[in-house]
Amino acid sequence: MEFLLPIEVKICIDTLENAGYEAFCVGGAVRDMLLGAGPLDFDVTTNCPPNEIMNLFDKTVPTGIEHGTVTVIIDGFAIEVTTYRTEDGYSDSRHPDKVLFVGNIDDDLSRRDFTVNAIAYNPKSGIYDPYFGRQDLQKHILRTVGDPQRRFSEDALRIMRLFRFASKLDFRLESESHNAAIKLLPLLEKISRERIFGELTAMLCGKSAENANPFFLSGALAFLGLGKCDIEGISSLPRDRSIRFAALLILSSSETAVLENLRADNALKGEVASLLRLYNEAKIDDSISIKQALKAEGADIVRKYFYLLSFFKGADIKALLSELERIIKTGEPYSAAQLAIGGEDIKNAGFSGREIGETLNKLIDEVIADPSLNSREKLMNIITK
Repeated sequence: MEFLLPIEVKICIDTLENAGYEAFCVGGAVRDMLLGAGPLDFDVTTNCPPNEIMNLFDKTVPTGIEHGTVTVIIDGFAIEVTTYRTEDGYSDSRHPDKVLFVGNIDDDLSRRDFTVNAIAYNPKSGIYDPYFGRQDLQKHILRTVGDPQRRFSEDALRIMRLFRFASKLDFRLESESHNAAIKLLPLLEKISRERIFGELTAMLCGKSAENANPFFLSGALAFLGLGKCDIEGISSLPRDRSIRFAALLILSSSETAVLENLRADNALKGEVASLLRLYNEAKIDDSISIKQALKAEGADIVRKYFYLLSFFKGADIKALLSELERIIKTGEPYSAAQLAIGGEDIKNAGFSGREIGETLNKLIDEVIADPSLNSREKLMNIITK
């Protein structure tokens, strides 16, 4: 089997081989190519020492040179090149205490997490697959390389990666790998919140997120405030992280403090808070209530909220979205910026300070209820009564 590798990856492999070393494309890129997908990131593994990798290429970055990883940049294309290695001792259940560079690709592949990620490819020699990862790809199965308890104990983040790949690839879990992952879930307390957040986001936003349901049913992240829940059906929601995180918090009866504990970014925290505020407080079922929601949260949040409304309450999302788009397209006012008068007009009418903002707010509420009031004459009449 031959893959169409990016020319930069071919140059990278050729350069290493011309210097007398072995080189293979490995990991997620090979997995995705075998699945017929076009990978964006490429990793190369080689028996070339890290310092020699840096000597062979014009532009490199010592990304993780202590672990044998150098980023090679060819015509702006970044490729992570890592020396064959084995690892030993994982006292923090995340990082190896000791890394040993080796000359054998078999030793390197033996340390990898899942069989589908332990497939190597060289344009000349083809696919090298000592752990039968291609068979697991064909069967849509995720299993660890070797003993699952050992793999997960070495790096507890692999537990979340197992469920993340099940969600992303729509694969089922091999029973021993599944059982070991569930048994060792308490190890996740040792993992950084940022890494948990990254894996959880990818898991929750996968095309087959329900495949990760055992993870959510287990209450694995109770130490971060996330309750047990059943996410069955969540894949019917758009693969938008704020929609799915809002749904997760609703399903698990959890507070937004979970996002703080996960070190989530402010953009996500703000959007989820807005969605939950609408879910808990708003009743949106007609044009006026839609405009009131638009005034409070903006069009993007209201659109996303409609999907939650449909998912949890069976609302007619087509009708709601249609009315939303009509309001926006026709320019029917829902914000103070759309009023026929502005703050200066109100100031000239004798108002000052906070009165100006309060008056604008009162006017937009009246115009939301009756769009025909949005003329300069009518609005000035209202405020000068």
